[in-house]
Amino acid sequence: MRAIHKAYDDGTTRQEVLAGVDLDVRSGELVALLGPSGSGKSTLLNIIAGLDPPDSGSVELAGQSVTSLDERSRTLLRRRDIGFVFQFFNLVPTLTVAENVALPLELTGSARAAGRAAAASLLHRVGIAGRDDSFPDELSGGEQQRVAIARALAHRPRLVLADEPTGNLDHATGQRVLDLLTGLVREFDTAMLIATHSTEVVARADRVLTLRDGVLVDTAA
Repeated sequence: MRAIHKAYDDGTTRQEVLAGVDLDVRSGELVALLGPSGSGKSTLLNIIAGLDPPDSGSVELAGQSVTSLDERSRTLLRRRDIGFVFQFFNLVPTLTVAENVALPLELTGSARAAGRAAAASLLHRVGIAGRDDSFPDELSGGEQQRVAIARALAHRPRLVLADEPTGNLDHATGQRVLDLLTGLVREFDTAMLIATHSTEVVARADRVLTLRDGVLVDTAA
């Protein structure tokens, strides 16, 4: 991304949360994004994903300009090239564990049988084998986040965007989930940008960036 600006106007004041942000993330690289609450970390992730347009600047993913695409094309790009991991899991409660993991594959046109087979394989990898037909509310928080990781990586995205993925877990569970997430991202050679307050994430990152006064500042990992 290049020269990203974003401001919000509440009717009385205008606050610039991103003031000319430049960022490159390479395949297989884990970049930790730090900053206090309200600094614009989630806004930055949303702009990269094409969910929120910048006021100015450009975002490019896999040689394609995200910011110049129409809404339908951005949706297709997200389905194909981006995986998401959230603090609160965001699993579809009416779908089974296997259906949640297979969903990104089915949205990109994979046959249902192929999607279920891929889901079963990934669920085994993340330690949830045998829970394919369970629903999210039947799982612990750590198990739900494991399912969310499997879903994020099911379609082998070029980029994973993670927003406080261990923030809703106890320390020990968070460590195990982080081990799993970083291990699979490295194995799949996927780029990952992770917004976090976690010192454990920082310790594992290839680069650490802090969002401060609307700009990114490099910090030693």
